[in-house]
Amino acid sequence: MNGCNPLMVRQIHSLPDNLSVTEEMLRPFLSAGSSLQQELQKGTLFLLDYEVLDGVPANQINGKPSFLSAPLCLLHLNLEVTADPRPRTPVFLPSDPGCDWLLAKLWVHSADFQVHQLISHYLRTHMVGELCCGATLRHLPPPTLCTRYTHHTHTTHHTHTHTHTCPPHPLHQLLIPHLRSSLQINFQARAALLAAGGVFDQLRGVEALPNSFYSRDARRVWTRCTGKLTHLRDFTQSLGRAAQLDFALWIPNCPSSMSRPPPQEKGSLTEDDLLHFLPDVSTSCRVLSALTLLSQPAVDFVSLKHHLIPLCHYREAVFREGAPRRLVEEVQAELKQISEDIAERNLHLDLPYDYLSPDRIDNSVAI
Repeated sequence: MNGCNPLMVRQIHSLPDNLSVTEEMLRPFLSAGSSLQQELQKGTLFLLDYEVLDGVPANQINGKPSFLSAPLCLLHLNLEVTADPRPRTPVFLPSDPGCDWLLAKLWVHSADFQVHQLISHYLRTHMVGELCCGATLRHLPPPTLCTRYTHHTHTTHHTHTHTHTCPPHPLHQLLIPHLRSSLQINFQARAALLAAGGVFDQLRGVEALPNSFYSRDARRVWTRCTGKLTHLRDFTQSLGRAAQLDFALWIPNCPSSMSRPPPQEKGSLTEDDLLHFLPDVSTSCRVLSALTLLSQPAVDFVSLKHHLIPLCHYREAVFREGAPRRLVEEVQAELKQISEDIAERNLHLDLPYDYLSPDRIDNSVAI
């Protein structure tokens, strides 16, 4: 819930038809006297559904086939159940032998890696950002040179021209710092990552939750920005970009591909078998190289003195009028307070969570 792709978590009040989990399966893991229906009504059950991957063909990697799955993962505050909706695929429970349960979690993490990179990260961040950028450049005028013609009285026949700079549209002023480099980085991604033979082609194979720091921090930053300036998308994938390398450095945490198909039965796996499901060393190195690049701070996020330029702070004067400048200063002060609150909270956490601290969020989708 605090990983690279926490927006996949959904609270549910009924089980999906394609999740073949029964009351008997879950009873040993529920509180004494509770039932599956009661837990659903209380809102303590959550679902990860990777249906979007169902039927997607996997590529060959280094001449060997890879495999994709579309698992369902049922989460309780104290329970996790994993299943693949396809026929003959068993439901995996925490009570299963260690290797079976570990492999089920590997499949979920692998599916999450695919969805995060291509949907949560590229589609919902980069492509949506490109739409905003295109609309701004086409329909919101930037500063332009304006010419005014002045005619003298009827006794003369001279015409004078006066040239001056017309101010940009106010929304252009507001949005353009948050669209910087969006088109450039998307062109590069399509050429290097998504094109035929690119990296992905070769490698692809909630507020109710306790300690959901993504949800809490994102909501606070969003509220401050939308309340005054309506920044639409700066922080939405700051976590996904910044956190992905931290989580993926341990390959079993985010397998980029799986080298064997999902198991059709339980109880026959060994630890050596688990290793053969993971991507090989060459593939893993290519993934980590790409994620290292994608996790670097953008050029516009680092000043000439190597200081970070955080959200709502700018290299140049975006607004020159008094009222908008005061508004920006108010937002900057509120975001600074959020950063201080997050830093204070992290002092008491075993694993600090600072990916959505405003002082770590850049102004645009630039990497």
